[in-house]
Amino acid sequence: MDRAAVFDVDGTLVDTNHLHVVTWWEAFRQAGHHVPMHAVHRAVGLASSDLIAHLLGDDRDPERDDELSTAHKVLYGQYFDRLRALPEAGRLLRRLHRDGWSVVLATSAGGAELTALRRALDADEVITATAGADDVEEGKPAPEPVEHALERAGVPAERAVFVGDTVWDMRAGSRAGVRCVGVLCGGIPRADLEDAGADAVYDDPAHLLASLPELGGAARVTEVTPAGRHRVEHARTVARWTSRGCGWDSVPGPHFPPTGTIVRLKPCGAFRREATAIRARLRTSPDRPPPSGRGFLVRAPGRGRVLGALHRTSPPERSRT
Repeated sequence: MDRAAVFDVDGTLVDTNHLHVVTWWEAFRQAGHHVPMHAVHRAVGLASSDLIAHLLGDDRDPERDDELSTAHKVLYGQYFDRLRALPEAGRLLRRLHRDGWSVVLATSAGGAELTALRRALDADEVITATAGADDVEEGKPAPEPVEHALERAGVPAERAVFVGDTVWDMRAGSRAGVRCVGVLCGGIPRADLEDAGADAVYDDPAHLLASLPELGGAARVTEVTPAGRHRVEHARTVARWTSRGCGWDSVPGPHFPPTGTIVRLKPCGAFRREATAIRARLRTSPDRPPPSGRGFLVRAPGRGRVLGALHRTSPPERSRT
């Protein structure tokens, strides 16, 4: 298998985020800390030590971090036998496996907690590998969990997609150089996921399963719209295209690649500088070069959301016949 689908687990495949919120809140309360639940919710997805530091800050007593983490584990452990997978999560993983994807888990969970999550998911037969908290030194948003998952799968970043439900997931995936897909079932708003690096956002595993043709590393592009420099900047992404390893300025013939050319769009705007290359199929006419000093915005069908921009700063002269 030369493609990998890497998944976060909590809140992405198994319905656990709000259990984490309640049990972390209670662990903090027992230790004399009053942390609002909405703040706990937005921190879910971080490793335990990072979550505590994020919520309590540098003024806390670090020697009590282990006590807080243990309290959370005990409280959350009461639910292990009642954890439930999100709708169609197992079926999604089986479908990807059947379609030739290596399915890998990249999670902040480890030990008994990870065992309980995998039991709830009930799809061990199609999971190629798991990168858990016990396997890495740094948790999300560091890229190490995703990078380790890719190593386990033996697949390069440009042939992988990472699915998660938190901004920490999106940042980790972007830093690892993979295409990031967000899901809303963890309770984080769409805009936050997109700002953190999500190329696409779905409701839950069932929605993603129904949309699998869009996932396969390729956005089916059907609209190419001329756009001025200010619109390219507004899209927050300036892209370079390559076709068979050639850059824009080195491609002979027409300024624009022929109909059906497979190109790679690599967003390199400020917040997407580390994002993975997006594979896109252009559906355009080969005799329509972009006007001088202008570019093209590329949109996915039915979504109207800018995936990237084709922009050339020094176009070659086109010969006239």
